[in-house]
Amino acid sequence: MLERALCYRVVAARGEVMEKGHNEKEAYHGRDALAKAAYDRLFSWIVSRINDSIEVRDKKEHGKCTVIGVLDIYGFEIFETNSFEQLCINYCNEKLQQLFIELVLKEEQEEYQREGIEWEEVEYFNNKIICDLIEQSHKGIIAIMDEGCLNVGKVTDQ
Repeated sequence: MLERALCYRVVAARGEVMEKGHNEKEAYHGRDALAKAAYDRLFSWIVSRINDSIEVRDKKEHGKCTVIGVLDIYGFEIFETNSFEQLCINYCNEKLQQLFIELVLKEEQEEYQREGIEWEEVEYFNNKIICDLIEQSHKGIIAIMDEGCLNVGKVTDQ
């Protein structure tokens, strides 16, 4: 049944219904679409289960709602040449990682220290240097690209 769904399609023409085989490209497209749909449904199910398990039943007693945010970011992608869009995606991912480091790791460890709670320190790479490389005024990649766009004449991505 799965093979049939991935390798064939149903075509209706002039009131006649028939199966037609996919070419290789169409079969790959069908496979990829199935994988994406399965991943999407699994991800949604996981989020739903998390929400159900942390739901506060008596909000008056606790005084607040609980939330867990789940962020799904593409895995590593390898391109021969990256585009501006890919730079923006990577920059966004680095900023999200930096926010996570600041809010979760750094602040939690500082709070443990203030409250005298014993813990095993979590070592992590602070990616601030990467974010600075991209966003720093006058010296960062975005500032340099912005300046390059002001030049009259032929501007390339080289």
